[in-house]
Amino acid sequence: MRIEQFYLAEKFQRLGWVSAVLRRLFDEAPPQATRFRVGALRDSDANRFYLRHGFVKVSEDESDIAYERPRLPAPMPVLTGGCLCGAMRYTASPTHRGGYDCHCRMCQLAFGNTRAAFINLRNHEVQWTANPPTLYASSKFAQRGFCGHCGPPLSFECLASEHMDLSVGSLDDPAAIRPTTHFAVESRIANWHADDGLPGERLDEHLKLTERWKASYGDGVEPGVGATRQT
Repeated sequence: MRIEQFYLAEKFQRLGWVSAVLRRLFDEAPPQATRFRVGALRDSDANRFYLRHGFVKVSEDESDIAYERPRLPAPMPVLTGGCLCGAMRYTASPTHRGGYDCHCRMCQLAFGNTRAAFINLRNHEVQWTANPPTLYASSKFAQRGFCGHCGPPLSFECLASEHMDLSVGSLDDPAAIRPTTHFAVESRIANWHADDGLPGERLDEHLKLTERWKASYGDGVEPGVGATRQT
């Protein structure tokens, strides 16, 4: 029986079995099989099956249609990292390797540096394998994670967000992340910045962040350290 016949059989529909079998076939294919090629009769409902699973039409004649699908890319290696003393450790499994430099004044002070290098990823893609970080509420809507023993900044996240940032410098292999953009360029320190040709974004161009700020501090308060310091 052909795999699409399972898909067409009503008793097997909406159970997810065929999708699982198809994905397993992709995973088990030899490395040299860079493409998967299949065919179906022109008037067969199997055409819908192949289109649903990422195949594209490459040729057709009076009776048959041929489809191809590129081999699925291998999962990216898991990233590992932690603090200076080793008390805080994590693994991370982002689906990308692009990071960004944040030049906002709050990150400059939190890192004690001219900028903060981050990689943004989903919360569930990070697992703290040793102790979780100590959290500091750096504003009414965000918190920063750091090691309570040796002190380095490890993370940043807005409350109730599905995403978070990890500091690139805390990775065991920071070179695995490539810079892609600059953020909060209005507070970038000019004599500490070499033009690298990467795009930049102002803080007030980030709509979600400015909305969170206004909701927390009101329309008349400018984003920045002055509104968040206790002194």
